[in-house]
Amino acid sequence: SWEHPNMPWDAAELWVGEFAGDGTIAKAMRVAGGEDESIYQPEWSPDGTLYFVSDRTGWWNIYRLRGGVVEAVCAMEAEFARPQWVFGRPTYAFESAHSIIATYTKDGAWRLARIDVESGRVEEIPTPYTAIASVVVGDGEAVFTGGSPGEPDSIVLLDLRTLKHKVLRRATKAKIDPGYISRPEAISFPTEGALTAHALYYPPANKDYEAPEGEAPPLIVRSHGGPTAAAGGSLNLSYQYFTSRGFAIVDVNYGGSTGYGREYRNRLRGTWGIVDVDDCCNAARYLV
Repeated sequence: SWEHPNMPWDAAELWVGEFAGDGTIAKAMRVAGGEDESIYQPEWSPDGTLYFVSDRTGWWNIYRLRGGVVEAVCAMEAEFARPQWVFGRPTYAFESAHSIIATYTKDGAWRLARIDVESGRVEEIPTPYTAIASVVVGDGEAVFTGGSPGEPDSIVLLDLRTLKHKVLRRATKAKIDPGYISRPEAISFPTEGALTAHALYYPPANKDYEAPEGEAPPLIVRSHGGPTAAAGGSLNLSYQYFTSRGFAIVDVNYGGSTGYGREYRNRLRGTWGIVDVDDCCNAARYLV
């Protein structure tokens, strides 16, 4: 739950209780959350343990309530959640009571991993995707949506025994020669207040042409919708249109974007039209 003026990524609380005979909730107890903590996706594990995502350390990580104590499953400087403008987009699911299949974002890209809930060990599952969402697990398989700069968003089935995947359906049937696809590089650059901001840089890419030595490409600076979205990692045909014609693009994850921790996400508070504009200008200056 959360209360206005907060949004769920600002401050939220996690409560548990018991159903009384008349359908009301009895013995309600707040487990986690508060004014400086955001809660995401509470789930009961197969053995009845309550798991959830919290940013109490500044990063959205997975926690559980065990023996009346909240404990971290694995502490990472990475995000296992996204802002809840839309609900029902799980970032993790239980393979068993001892194993979680989760997706998390770091350095502007989403990854898939298997987490041992006892040791906290995180085993990355290799995939060709940099935009992964809506993970569901059952019967030794996982299904998720996955995309990359060279692949459109797709529904993907993963065999959790062999770790082999197959595409069930692509968002588009269009096929593009990889020689015309620009693949972005995650960059970090200095910005106002002696801080660091982040972006995805798409260089020009066209297998038929090469710029004269020493000639820099024209640059298009992109500012994603806000305040808490992030530059995506899926195939963007409008970006590829320009990069295949000699333009470079920088897709700026200005202060306020998600994927870089709570402090970064809060940079836009009271500074809309200032921090985001400064970061876009400084991304261009950095690339120059």
